[in-house]
Amino acid sequence: MTLKLGLGDSALQERRAGIGGSDARVVVHGTPEERYALWQEKVGEKKPKKIMSDWAYALRAVTEELQLDWYEHIHAGSKIVERGAVRVSHEHRFMRCTLDGFVLPLNVPINCKHVSRWTKEAREWCIEHYTPQVTHEAIVCHDADYGLLSLLHGEKEPEILRIDVDPFYREHLIAREAEFWQAVVDGVPPADCLDLDTPKAATPVARRRDVDLNGGTWSADGQTLVADPKWPNYALDMIELFGTFERTHDAAVAHAICRESIKKLVPEDVGLIARGKVELKQDGRGITIALRKETDG
Repeated sequence: MTLKLGLGDSALQERRAGIGGSDARVVVHGTPEERYALWQEKVGEKKPKKIMSDWAYALRAVTEELQLDWYEHIHAGSKIVERGAVRVSHEHRFMRCTLDGFVLPLNVPINCKHVSRWTKEAREWCIEHYTPQVTHEAIVCHDADYGLLSLLHGEKEPEILRIDVDPFYREHLIAREAEFWQAVVDGVPPADCLDLDTPKAATPVARRRDVDLNGGTWSADGQTLVADPKWPNYALDMIELFGTFERTHDAAVAHAICRESIKKLVPEDVGLIARGKVELKQDGRGITIALRKETDG
């Protein structure tokens, strides 16, 4: 009998076709070194680094199937389909994932993880570590509102954790992944990784220039600012953005103060508070406050 250990050639090729669920944490929260290594994998400069032993991979494969079967066993009427299936986001084509499974009739992805019984605060660690992956898979799966994380801690019965998709984190994750994938398409490392493979010379940094954008002239109708010939080519765009920054500054400060004041009022035993379009949620990761998504009908 030959065991399947690690990813095959087709799976490795699939990993290069876009950003997968296991890539999400590195793209959004990884160090420049981790992001650069992932970029090298995506452009074909290097093969993925082996992150677990053959035994650990084999054990993971067995316990993954067991967890999915166990979920169906304890949730009557549920069915887990698309085991090992590849999904691609309809809206963000660079986002894809290889599912552990898709739960019917909930229509949400489920991801299985197995951690050692010696892992301290395993539940909290897994929520923090795998939220990017679960959020990514939920987005790929027709923008589901949440995903499930089946956590097998040592030999205990798996705990099913619901990971809600925070709307603010969702937008942040999509933006960072889009930026990273564009770097892959362009064949140029992400901005924070450009100098990682180049030894840095121990030379003093030259004094940075001062740029004064005051002054300028207005058109005859007083509606259009005309650039001063001494200004750099980005001057007018910068001036417009400076104006927006100034106009919205007080509102942004008030919004931040309001957000923190709201959080201080929330009792520890409350999970959801809603009024109008505003919805507050509290879980093991903390408190999120957002405007509800508009729904048809």
